Amino acid sequence: MPHKILTKPLPEILDELEDWVKRVEEATKKAEAATLEAKQAAGEAKLAGEKAAGEAARVAGEKMAAIESSLSKRIDDLAAKIEQVLQFAKRINEAQVAGLNANIKAYNEAIGQ
Repeated sequence: MPHKILTKPLPEILDELEDWVKRVEEATKKAEAATLEAKQAAGEAKLAGEKAAGEAARVAGEKMAAIESSLSKRIDDLAAKIEQVLQFAKRINEAQVAGLNANIKAYNEAIGQ
């Protein structure tokens, strides 16, 4: 099959080349516009992601502060209960020691010492 350049008139070949150049230019413009839109969308997505991350960090900080406050109160309550138990144990110990001392004194008196 012979080459088209040898069978088509030169003006027709030049018209086809010009048409292809226009198509390539249009495709290039569309690709550039799409690239710009993609960059803008990426920038917006980045900002939205940063905003979401900031909000998540803020909410997490608030939750942590609430948990710390709750734990602190519970620890204080537990410390108070432990102090009550220690005071009760101290009174029991003192009562037991007093009882033992009374028994020892009574025993010593009974044996004449």
